[in-house]
Amino acid sequence: MGITPAPPYDESHDAPPPAAPGGRTATWGDRAGAATIDFFVRLAIVVACAALGALAYLDSNGAGEIGLGFGIALGYILSSLVYAPLMMARTGGQTVGHRSTNTRVVMADGSRMPGGRAFLREAIVKGILIEGIGSLTLYILPIVNYLFPLWDAKDETLHDKMCSTRVVAA
Repeated sequence: MGITPAPPYDESHDAPPPAAPGGRTATWGDRAGAATIDFFVRLAIVVACAALGALAYLDSNGAGEIGLGFGIALGYILSSLVYAPLMMARTGGQTVGHRSTNTRVVMADGSRMPGGRAFLREAIVKGILIEGIGSLTLYILPIVNYLFPLWDAKDETLHDKMCSTRVVAA
C-alpha cells in the first residue's frame, strides 16, 4: 500500500473569478442613483412640455388648462418612450443618470445594446409592463423590480432578466 502523491498545486483556485462579460456588475446604490437622476431628468422634460403647452394655449385662446394637459401628455411620451431608449442607443447604454454614476446598460453577453432592445427594455418592459401595469398593484411590482438586485445572485432587476440586459460599471 503506497501513499498516492498529492496532485500538483493549481494556482487558479486562488484567483478571483473572471469578470462577467461587459465588466463588473454595478452596485445597487449606483443603479438607484442613476434611476433617481433619470427621474429628475424625465420630470424636467414633463414640466418643460407642460409649461410650453400651457403658454401656447394661453397665447392663442386663453384655455391654458387644455394646453397644460397636452403638454403633460407630450412630456410623458417624450420622457418615457424617447429619452432613455434614444440616449442608450446613442451613448453605448448610458442615460444622464448612468453617465453620472459611471454605469452603463449592456446585453447579457456584454455587447452594446442596440436601439430596438433599448426601446423594448425602457419603454415596453419597464414603462408599460412593470410601472404601468404595476401601478394597478399599488406599485408593489415596481418596488420588487427595483429591489430585486439586493437578493439576486446576478444583481439583476426583473426587467434585466426579461430583456437579457445587465448594468455594469462603465
